[in-house]
Amino acid sequence: VSSAYPWMRLRPTRVTTDFWRNKAGGLVIRFSSNHPYVYHFEAVHANGKPITERDMSDFSDYDKYDGLGLAELVQRREVRPSQFVEEAISRIERLNPQLNAVVHKMYDLARKAAEENLPEGSFRGVPFLLKDLFADYAGEPTRQGSRFHNDFIPDHDSEMVRRFKKAGVIILGKTNTPEYGLVPVTEPELFGPSNNPW
Repeated sequence: VSSAYPWMRLRPTRVTTDFWRNKAGGLVIRFSSNHPYVYHFEAVHANGKPITERDMSDFSDYDKYDGLGLAELVQRREVRPSQFVEEAISRIERLNPQLNAVVHKMYDLARKAAEENLPEGSFRGVPFLLKDLFADYAGEPTRQGSRFHNDFIPDHDSEMVRRFKKAGVIILGKTNTPEYGLVPVTEPELFGPSNNPW
């Protein structure tokens, strides 16, 4: 080795340190090097375990935050809106067969919205479900719990839905409702009863 490059004769010493830590998701960006000019960065869990592809798409602490808390995490760029969307979808798919709460799913639209520039509203990036009652979403059915409206698809958003979108929420679907909202229990013939989660 040429004496003009004495650093090449240095004995490699591996140095590892945490470069960045995300408290909300428990993720760490770890810096390591065993050479003065070669650096390595890797994302790991706070406990040092490698991060899998699923780890990058979910958010297991979802139910520890309210809507504003979730929006704050997005604003601080600690969690991506797409992570919230995937976590919410996962929970709907796991629990809805017993609850019968979500009667119309809009997952593809939600995933697309999560990757686009969302409005800078108070709830930017927060997953949201519309009650299927006078909440018209252009191109998606509004049934109002009634067989009479089973095939009705509006061509524009209602004012309420426009305001929800302006607030930055990501709409995942629509929930069950009493027929036209006329009774205090959700047991429409169209979709059947919703069950109490408790």
